[in-house]
Amino acid sequence: MEGKVISNPGAVLKKKLKKNDNQFNVSVSGILKNLKRFCALWIAVTVAVSLLAFAATAVLKHDNYEKITSLVSFTFDGVEKGLDPNGNKFYVNSIKSPEIIDQTLEILNLPAEKRDVIRRNITFEGIIPQDAINRITSYSNVFEGNGKVASSEQISDTSYYPTQYRVHFDYAQTGLSASEAADFLNQMLECYNQFFFDTYGYNQSLGNSLNAFDYQDYDYAEAVDVFDSAFNKLSTYIAQVSATDTTRFRSAETELSFADLTSTISDLKTLNLDKISSYVTMHTVTKDKEVLLTYYMYKIEELQRNLNFYNETLAAVNDSIANYEKNTVMVFGSNEASEEAVSASEVSAEYDRLFEKKQTIQNKLSTTAPEIELYNKRVERINSSTQNDAAAKKAYVEEALAELNSKFNELIEAVNKTTDDYYRTVVFPKAYNVLEYANASFWSTIKHAFNDSKMSIFIIDACILVAYLLTAVIFSCVQEYRRLYGTVQAADNSSSKGKKSKKSKEKESDKEVK
Repeated sequence: MEGKVISNPGAVLKKKLKKNDNQFNVSVSGILKNLKRFCALWIAVTVAVSLLAFAATAVLKHDNYEKITSLVSFTFDGVEKGLDPNGNKFYVNSIKSPEIIDQTLEILNLPAEKRDVIRRNITFEGIIPQDAINRITSYSNVFEGNGKVASSEQISDTSYYPTQYRVHFDYAQTGLSASEAADFLNQMLECYNQFFFDTYGYNQSLGNSLNAFDYQDYDYAEAVDVFDSAFNKLSTYIAQVSATDTTRFRSAETELSFADLTSTISDLKTLNLDKISSYVTMHTVTKDKEVLLTYYMYKIEELQRNLNFYNETLAAVNDSIANYEKNTVMVFGSNEASEEAVSASEVSAEYDRLFEKKQTIQNKLSTTAPEIELYNKRVERINSSTQNDAAAKKAYVEEALAELNSKFNELIEAVNKTTDDYYRTVVFPKAYNVLEYANASFWSTIKHAFNDSKMSIFIIDACILVAYLLTAVIFSCVQEYRRLYGTVQAADNSSSKGKKSKKSKEKESDKEVK
């Protein structure tokens, strides 16, 4: 059986294409093939462009890399309120004070002429935590839940003072190399560490003032008074420091506690100073009788003036207490109970201040009157004294004063070391810390350049990735289009050939008929 003869195979093929293959379909496999095809090119372009972006950033921002940074923190009480350990306003610029800059230049053997240009190019940037920023910018802190404005104390809570600072050193104009600038900044921060403890730790000015006087410049009785005043100042200082001690501190360096220092002061006054004082007073030992007598008379007049002033002040304070009118301060609150509470506290505080002032004046009166009596007795003894064995008595007093002075200097040194140890280990163990030291190495420069360029590189690489994906899709579309166009063209060619064959057959048939 002969097969059926197809008169127009091209038309049949074209008909099949219309039914099945005449649809523009971009397959996922085709896109993946093109992604694989251009993957190496994509990676090469991405790497090259990223390196170019990094290099361009490094060149354009080269001047910015002549700046090094360190990080410091403060953790003592009051810094969060902008106060230093003494309760005064805290200035972070004290880190670059001329004293510290000069000390740093001397340690590093750098020219002193660089001080001003270095100070101008050191800046500080306070770091505020995000939670503090949210608290400061939140309006809920200013208004209470019922819509009323909050109190001034609540509003003041929205303020914040940094406890961490970035220290920037732009050394481009200083003539220092990167390594020299890093060494300078790090050494300056170390010098400030000692400055901090010298300023807020042991009262160095007190120790210097106590060591400054020379007892040999005074008459014996005057020297006794000066020593007595110095012992009282030192005792008061130790009492102030020990009042904050809740750990029963004992120095690891001196093996002394504050109680030991107080006991030593008491012993020196009782066993040494009082002994010298009584000997000088009883035997009227003096370098110059007339000069000493003039000194005593001056002290009596001065103390008498103070006594009169204290009596007048005490009388005024007593009158104020007796005639004090209990005026209330009205503070508008949410209810009457709050107004009464505030008023009572105001009255109580005012009364407390008056009675404290009265107590202070009475204490001064209780010490001034006995001093006047003491100096009057000394004047009487001088006027009635006879100089017997004056040379031997002077020699004894001078030897005793020299021994006392030696022990007093040792005491000041012990107080210095003990209190300094106390402030370092108890009060300010972490008051000032360098969290990050400056680094000017090659890798540090690379790190800065990368940090500055990473956002640009990310955007550029993202654009290249999008272009890579679009290229794969576009090429897949082009390939699909070419496939469809080529198949249809082939069908058209087959159809035209079929028509020509049919016409040739018809012509042959006509010839046979003829």
